Amino acid sequence: MSRLNKAILSRPVITFKNLELTGDSKIGVDDIAIIASSAESDVDMNQDGIFDREDVSRLLSQISRVVE
Repeated sequence: MSRLNKAILSRPVITFKNLELTGDSKIGVDDIAIIASSAESDVDMNQDGIFDREDVSRLLSQISRVVE
């Protein structure tokens, strides 16, 4: 297996299911709060190896818009 293939296989995939934790079919502030408060959060959005404010900022950009 080439070096490139190994790098790609080791990257986690972040899906809607990883981010939508409340069961309301929307990514909202409540989902982000659950992720941010979890000591075991593995949602490293920018793949820099740590979960920090940049990751939270990227998560917040995924919040579903409310359509009335």
